[in-house]
Amino acid sequence: MSAKGAASRICAGDSVMDPSLPVLAYGEVLQRGGFTCRSEQTGLTCFNAMQRGFSLARGKQEVF
Repeated sequence: MSAKGAASRICAGDSVMDPSLPVLAYGEVLQRGGFTCRSEQTGLTCFNAMQRGFSLARGKQEVF
C-alpha cells in the first residue's frame, strides 16, 4: 500500500518482525508517514490519506 492509491495483497513467504517497533494496544491509533492504523479487539485497520487500505482479523482479511 502506498500513501496514495489502492491497497493490494501480496504473497510473501516470510513475516517482518522488529521487536523495536511499537505494538498497538486495543483502542490505540498510530499515524505515521501518511498512514493511519487503528487496533481494536476485532482486528487491525490501516488506511492512507485516500481512505484506501486493509483490515486484518483472526478470521479474515479485507482490502478496501
